[in-house]
Amino acid sequence: IFAPSVVMKVKVGEKREPITSSFRDSRVPLIMEAGSTSVPNAGGTPFTYRWKIPAELSPQVNGRYAQILAPEAPHFMQYPVEVEVSDGKATNARAEMLKILPTVRVKGQITGASSAVGGTWVDLTADTSHEGGDNPEFQYNWSVPAGWTQPIGLTRSTLRVLAPTPTASTPFALSVRVTPVVNAPGTENDPYPQKISIPADAVTLDTTVVVRRRQPVDIDPYAKIQGPS
Repeated sequence: IFAPSVVMKVKVGEKREPITSSFRDSRVPLIMEAGSTSVPNAGGTPFTYRWKIPAELSPQVNGRYAQILAPEAPHFMQYPVEVEVSDGKATNARAEMLKILPTVRVKGQITGASSAVGGTWVDLTADTSHEGGDNPEFQYNWSVPAGWTQPIGLTRSTLRVLAPTPTASTPFALSVRVTPVVNAPGTENDPYPQKISIPADAVTLDTTVVVRRRQPVDIDPYAKIQGPS
């Protein structure tokens, strides 16, 4: 017998999870799946599904599935999503609030030395700015080439690392991945909300450092042969 037991889940790869289990990224297509743990009434027709989704989510509906694309927003957003399931004799509905993470636009560059002498320390800084997200924090993940040793600050905005000693002047590529982190909105029951990273808004900054074997000289080398004239 058809009973009021409608379920609504989010499809992530092959995994399905409750729609309210976590916040969702904006600008990332999301597939929602509706169903029922009941069976149709005797003589009832196969289940039909009717979705009610805000137009801002650009919904595309196909039976029990609905794909949405949340718009960019500088702040946390919530959208009501409802699905109605019917077997022709009885109808039931379920509504959920879809919670969308803010969009954080990150841009910047790596500042510091563009050249160095082999065997010396090199200091680099991820100099970034952003739009949206209400003062987000940032996670840093530096990548250094083989041969560069004793890195200090691989997870901070500033990196110090020891350059190798090449046999000739050599350019080396270094990079840092910057991921914004925002605080979820607090509630009366949870005034200290969790921090949520937004991998969809992460950026990678690159730079090149040319490492020389020794310091250059100010003048060209000069020599002469000493002996009787």
